[in-house]
Amino acid sequence: MSPSPVRPSWRAPMKTWHRPVHTRERHAEIPTAHGRYTLLREPGPRLTADAKAEAWERRQFVLDGDTVLEIDDAGLPGQGMRRRVRHGIHGRLDGVPFTARAAGRSLRPSRRGIRFALDDGRTLSFTVHLRLAAPGGAPDTPYGVSPLWRA
Repeated sequence: MSPSPVRPSWRAPMKTWHRPVHTRERHAEIPTAHGRYTLLREPGPRLTADAKAEAWERRQFVLDGDTVLEIDDAGLPGQGMRRRVRHGIHGRLDGVPFTARAAGRSLRPSRRGIRFALDDGRTLSFTVHLRLAAPGGAPDTPYGVSPLWRA
């Protein structure tokens, strides 16, 4: 699998990623052919004890000033977000409300999938398909099993 040509031009330090946010902060910028994407994190609606304990937050993906994707009840990166996706996260994609849930029983990176069910009836599913890379392949081909995301 070839590496992604999209790389962030700026990213917050790793210790910042794993801490809860208390104000609206920029965490990454990615220049693409469509424009510059910016990831913003801010405290989310923490109305319940679970929301406060898990430090729910709102994430926004902004493309040149326009919000493309907004997640209202995301968890902290890593295990916190995995737990939230298992129970279902809510947000808006191009202004249309959605609910996203993990597909399948396992949330391990090699087995997970995610399904977005938009309120207007559309669904978008991502699943992992494992492929075995040949040991005598091209130099940039990894050896072993590698995940391949398909939409």
